[in-house]
Amino acid sequence: METFERIQARFKAPRAIASPIAKPLDGLVFCGVCGAMAYRVTGGKKGSYRFYYACSTQRRFKTCVPNQLPYRRVLAAVEEQLPRFPVDQERATITDRLLSLVEPDLERLLKGSSDVRQKLEAEIKKLEGQQGMVYEDRLHGRVPTELASRKMVEIQERLDGARKELKTLKATSKDDWRKWVDYFGTAANAVAPVERELLRLLVSRIVIQDGTVTVEWTDYAHSLVNQVDGSPSRRPAAGSLRQRST
Repeated sequence: METFERIQARFKAPRAIASPIAKPLDGLVFCGVCGAMAYRVTGGKKGSYRFYYACSTQRRFKTCVPNQLPYRRVLAAVEEQLPRFPVDQERATITDRLLSLVEPDLERLLKGSSDVRQKLEAEIKKLEGQQGMVYEDRLHGRVPTELASRKMVEIQERLDGARKELKTLKATSKDDWRKWVDYFGTAANAVAPVERELLRLLVSRIVIQDGTVTVEWTDYAHSLVNQVDGSPSRRPAAGSLRQRST
């Protein structure tokens, strides 16, 4: 399956996208003793809370041995090996997919700006026409000079206001659209959903047990390495990181 198709499949289910408070590794970590999923929990004292991954069975039913590791230790085990995988294309594809979710809102926003611009331009054209008519009426004596002068001042004030408002509107050219897309692309690269979805392409599961972290990579992750070095023998093995005392 092509990269784009894999990523499209990930986005078909709404639950695949993380909530603002979710962490990229949530749902990938499992207890190495009983095989249950490890939940992210908080620990420590008020003012210095830390995240941990803990066996859900032990936390809920006390039927497994205590088994937990700090979140940062688990994340370090993954990040230590991520440089092995050339994932620029995958990250860009995920970012584009995220952008496509907000594209309709952007289009509505820009269309609204375009509609306001058109109304202002029509108003300016109308006022300019009225201004010309008043000038002609005063020139040919069809209206008193004083009345025509007051009317000219009124029209000019409305013209100045409309022109000022028009000047403040953002243009809707392709260049401006590209700026919007670039802005959201930069923002999307910085948020957890991109990394979360990327990790789900690469990581099959993460196992914690006895103070160690073992990362099991997907076949797709292995294929990325094979494309670079052409040697299945150099596929990255499951990695481990032993917990250090704190």
